[in-house]
Amino acid sequence: MKHHLLKKKGLLVALAAMIGGVASAADYSYVFAKDGSNAPAANQENWISTDGVVIIPTNDKSQARGKTIDGIEYVYAPRAKKFVFDLSKTGIKSLGGMKIAVQNGSTSTTSLTTLEYSTDNTNWVKFDTLTIAENSGIHVASVNLNGNTTISSLTALYVRLTAQQGTYLYGCSFTDGNATDGTPEYVSVSPAENSALDVDGTIVLTFNEVVKSVNASAFTFDVATSATVTGVKAEGNQVYVSYTGFAANGNLNVAAGAVTDLTDVSNTGTASIAFEKDMTAPVFSSISPEENSTIHIQDLGEDARKIKLTFNEDIAIDKTKEVTFGNGVVNAQVSASVSGNVLTISYKGLAYNATNILTIPAGFVKDLSDNEWSDTDNKTYTFVTGSRDNTAPVLTAQSVANGAANQPIGGAFTLTFDENVVIAAQAATIGGQPVVLSNNKNVVGLTYTNAQYSSVVTVEVPAGAITDTCGNAYAGTTFTFTTVDKVVNGVAAVVAADGSGDYTKIQEALDAISDDNKRSIIYVKPGVYSEKLVVAKKNVSLIGEDRDKVIITWNECGTTSTLQKDTYPTGINSTGTDASYSMLIAKDGFYGENFTVRNDYDYINGTEGKK
Repeated sequence: MKHHLLKKKGLLVALAAMIGGVASAADYSYVFAKDGSNAPAANQENWISTDGVVIIPTNDKSQARGKTIDGIEYVYAPRAKKFVFDLSKTGIKSLGGMKIAVQNGSTSTTSLTTLEYSTDNTNWVKFDTLTIAENSGIHVASVNLNGNTTISSLTALYVRLTAQQGTYLYGCSFTDGNATDGTPEYVSVSPAENSALDVDGTIVLTFNEVVKSVNASAFTFDVATSATVTGVKAEGNQVYVSYTGFAANGNLNVAAGAVTDLTDVSNTGTASIAFEKDMTAPVFSSISPEENSTIHIQDLGEDARKIKLTFNEDIAIDKTKEVTFGNGVVNAQVSASVSGNVLTISYKGLAYNATNILTIPAGFVKDLSDNEWSDTDNKTYTFVTGSRDNTAPVLTAQSVANGAANQPIGGAFTLTFDENVVIAAQAATIGGQPVVLSNNKNVVGLTYTNAQYSSVVTVEVPAGAITDTCGNAYAGTTFTFTTVDKVVNGVAAVVAADGSGDYTKIQEALDAISDDNKRSIIYVKPGVYSEKLVVAKKNVSLIGEDRDKVIITWNECGTTSTLQKDTYPTGINSTGTDASYSMLIAKDGFYGENFTVRNDYDYINGTEGKK
């Protein structure tokens, strides 16, 4: 039984899903996956659960390659050692029955003895042994709950299958041991009843079973609160009620018919849940940098010119009021912004060697219920500014040394300084041609193309092109390097698919290179070269005649590679995705120009051919 898996180097992404129709009130199908959109909690592996929801494991449905048994489609999950069932949103507190889907890929009957369950992810209990016929494909079996009618008092259920040769766990479904056909009932609320609400927010109601749909008009606030319901949605057994404008104590009211369960039964009872208006002002927690510390005043980047105040709750600001920062003679340009519970003051233009007062006016900071941090007094904080930095940045390293030899005719290199720098002017040249400078903190990058072979290339960065973040100009630099010769003491070979060169295969030319580590040049004429290339010699230059006409291609994925272990360079895996390359550069000093490398394996259909 062949399965195609989504692979990346060093990572196996395993997909496992159980896809079915809408579940009844007592039966739940659970889906397991491990991908970026359903990340597990810190103590869990390979999990995601849902009920009554169709889930496609990839964007391309054809990659599922599942089997349908009793109307449920199962998708392959390779050797997953543990699946975690999260029952927190189902309202299920008792497991009445369970089925698992497993596969036996061996040629003999397998006794599955390693399937266990736990309610705390620590203490494990074995289920009764299951017998699976040889080569049975996917086998759906009822699990005997060790002679128990139910496993009760659940908040979570963990199921673990320790890997056995050829045995895989695909998915699971279970039955509520306390299932009834009663009506959905409101159980609890968050924030708690009688607690203070923000002006705008969301209230979460928990019901005794999964909610299929909601009637938004059945959720209302008392008129006295001035609050309006802006949205209602159901997730599992929880209902999320979004609101705005809560201004006075009062109730959230839930009418009959507000929710419907999976059997289309609606609640008949009602609920009035009391809340209070938040009357507590936000509390200041900390300031960074600390008060009375020395702060930056020159252009040291946005992060260096910020002061952050943290509060005990989310806040808002009154932009009609003005924050000031200065020494009474010179005041900074100031702007304020909020993210959650943090107020950020950005500034620019303070005086040097001065004591500066940051003043936040009364009423400027409020919580989300309009409670002011200080309604009568301004808040002030003192900071000191130092002397101006007048020292120019110093070049401490460059990736291509002055006078370096055998450099490529196109490439990139870096200049490293003793402090963060900025590009003040795009005035640098390489070989007399303008180049674009880029910088990341204290490193400046230069990229060039189309230099001549066997030539001395001059790099010039003029004074003032680079400055530090305080505006002090770098003095500039001029240096040279020499490009590679077109042929340097090595094999000058021509590869032509039509037989007009020294070789018809690129690998033949590569294999002919000596082991003396001298640079060798291989020229490749137009053609499609269906080869799985390994560059196993140092200092190889592979130069095509035309990027769009010289094509190097191969047709493998991670599960179809035919490469033998003894041909693989040391330190590289000989199986899986590593082995599915079209071209492997295994030695230092490689230079490539004017050719295309591609992989023509059709991963969707599992066949060779242009993707």
